[in-house]
Amino acid sequence: PTSSEPDEEVKEQVKRRDNYTCLCCGASGRGIRLQIDHIVPLKNSRVCGLHCEHNLQLLVASANLTKSNRVWPDM
Repeated sequence: PTSSEPDEEVKEQVKRRDNYTCLCCGASGRGIRLQIDHIVPLKNSRVCGLHCEHNLQLLVASANLTKSNRVWPDM
């Protein structure tokens, strides 16, 4: 893995924990593009997050792109 990505084992743990469902909109199933998101971004002007399971969540691609390097209250 690169420094900007959690390893595959951690990603799979997050997918199972979140039941392969977007935590933003509840979307799941075939054809839904889910991505692993850092709840606290790896880097932004105020914080630095980690690759640990507790800092990761599943989001649909569009929500993850909208969130970008922000935390939810900043959106």
